[in-house]
Amino acid sequence: MASGQITVGELYSLEEYSQRRGAFREKAIEHQKNRRVTLGEHLLICFEDKLTVRYQLQEVLRAARVFERSRIESEIAAYAALLPTGRDFKATMMLQIPMQAGNRQSPDLTGLGECIWMQYKEYPRVFATSDSSQSAIQWLSFEMTRDACANMQMNKPEDDGSRLTLGVEHPHYCYEQTLPAVVFRSLVADLESDVQLEGGY
Repeated sequence: MASGQITVGELYSLEEYSQRRGAFREKAIEHQKNRRVTLGEHLLICFEDKLTVRYQLQEVLRAARVFERSRIESEIAAYAALLPTGRDFKATMMLQIPMQAGNRQSPDLTGLGECIWMQYKEYPRVFATSDSSQSAIQWLSFEMTRDACANMQMNKPEDDGSRLTLGVEHPHYCYEQTLPAVVFRSLVADLESDVQLEGGY
């Protein structure tokens, strides 16, 4: 089932979150383990859903001590772009390149976010759209076709997901890998439950 939107009523108050934070944080981190993919040495892709976004919101509100409804709604709106809509996958891209010794410079990775792609079975590659071309942390969106979404949902639980691939094709950074079964199954949960193959099959 697709994530849906987050409402103010679904978030804990600052007081309640202070009491529940330990258990909620543990739940979110455990959930995130099945939604992280490393591409090469320096690129981490974290697929987002309602739980991961809600955790980020709760932490932001806690750190800034935000309790006014209007400001909470503003934060929810800011993070809405990270919620899957039922026909796409949303992710946070984190580029982690250590400082180079001496005079060596890091490669120019401008536009890296839009060079990241996903491919399911024989369907065409879907390149991500990104909210930035230069930031080391970017929000990505993979708009899947209706047929691909329906086909993914038809996989049996034991399917190893070996035909869902994530990759990056940049002049200075290329890598691809098959998504593990646990990641594949977690992502399928982001899709609408009523998506059908085109043609009614």
